[in-house]
Amino acid sequence: MLITARVIQGIGGGGLVVLTNICIGDLFSPRRRGAYYGIIGGVWAIASSVGPIIGGAFTEKVSWRWCFYINRESRSSPCAQKSPRL
Repeated sequence: MLITARVIQGIGGGGLVVLTNICIGDLFSPRRRGAYYGIIGGVWAIASSVGPIIGGAFTEKVSWRWCFYINRESRSSPCAQKSPRL
C-alpha cells in the first residue's frame, strides 16, 4: 500500500514539474523565458535545501506532527479564500 501511494505521489510530483515548464514555455516569449526558468530553479534550490532542515528541526525540537499541521494549513488556505462556505 505504501509503495503504491509513493508511486502515485511520484507521478503527481513529476507532472507538476513538467507542467510548470510547459506553462512558462507557453505563456512567455523566448526572450523572457530564461528569467522565469531561473526563478523556478532558484525556488526549487532553496526549497530543496532549506525544507529538510526546517522539517528536521520541527521533528526534533517540537513534534513530528507539526510537519503535517504546517502542510495542511498551507493547502487549505487558498481553498478558504476562494470558497465563502469554508
